[in-house]
Amino acid sequence: MKSGEAMGSVYRCPVCGAEISLIRPGGGHLTPVCCNVKMELLGEVNAVYHCSVCRCTVMQIVDRGGTLSPRCCNRSMERVTGAHPPL
Repeated sequence: MKSGEAMGSVYRCPVCGAEISLIRPGGGHLTPVCCNVKMELLGEVNAVYHCSVCRCTVMQIVDRGGTLSPRCCNRSMERVTGAHPPL
């Protein structure tokens, strides 16, 4: 995994402002392009949560300052840190 290619990493287009977020890093080197320009890696990382029962994974795209506590399979989901959610 290259630097910046962590789960939840956010990239922004310097031309139009479009944003993408990395859900699951692969074996290659991600180089997103938009408006024929390389997208910039931002310093922020979106929060990712994982269900230990069914393996569902969700990503928080916008944080409005609330206290998100996602639940799945009648359990609290665990916040993921690192490159991949637990299997």
